[in-house]
Amino acid sequence: MSTLKAEKTPEQWQDDALSSILSVTLDGSNTKRQGRRCLQSVASELHEEGMPVLITKATMERVLVARLDADEVAESGISVFDYLLGSWRAVRLVIENLSGARGKALDASVRETRIGVLRDLQTLLVSYMGLSLQVPDMFARVGRPGQRTIVDAVLAESVENDANKAVISELLAELVKRFADDGLPEILALIIGELGLRSLARSNRSLLQPGFRKLLEALETLTAYREIAQAFVHMPSFDPEECSGRRMQTGTALGIFMGFSA
Repeated sequence: MSTLKAEKTPEQWQDDALSSILSVTLDGSNTKRQGRRCLQSVASELHEEGMPVLITKATMERVLVARLDADEVAESGISVFDYLLGSWRAVRLVIENLSGARGKALDASVRETRIGVLRDLQTLLVSYMGLSLQVPDMFARVGRPGQRTIVDAVLAESVENDANKAVISELLAELVKRFADDGLPEILALIIGELGLRSLARSNRSLLQPGFRKLLEALETLTAYREIAQAFVHMPSFDPEECSGRRMQTGTALGIFMGFSA
């Protein structure tokens, strides 16, 4: 005689979904979660506090902070920003699935509740992405810095692939929304500075070379957002004092692009 599988509680669903998205677990004995980093310290804390040992909306920031601990980052070998970006991509995909055909089988209120939790996680991930750019010393220095990851993504995904372009555009929009009044010019300066470094490569020095065109397309992707375009003039390196003439090419954020040749 067949038995119906018990429906998951909201907290159990959150635990399953958030564990998968963040690639962590609070239960090292769960064979279905092998390969995920086990955050035993968080599990012990929750147990001592008399709380369910689950990854939920109420505990996800505590879990994320534990995953970003220096030892965890060092052992994983993945940079903080790369980890956050990977998690952001993963949660975006789950939201996309719930908003599409797969989610239609769910009760509308259940679906919206689940999407709401996932959007909260998205917002949290974006906040920590920005924080890792603004105050990198707060996190372990493993792998490439965040601005390099963003520039790699913009250069790789902003051209010739509409689906990937939509992903990076969505991320930029979320960063702008979160940091418009909380340090966006400083974050932007790091990204533009990284683009400037890329322009120094010999393959990017001529207007006729593909590398140069990709750099311009990356700038176009960034400045498509009004808030980013407005933030340009507030970057510390946009128009520093006592910087004029040829020094503008080396002393300002966009000056390095003035040295291109045909």
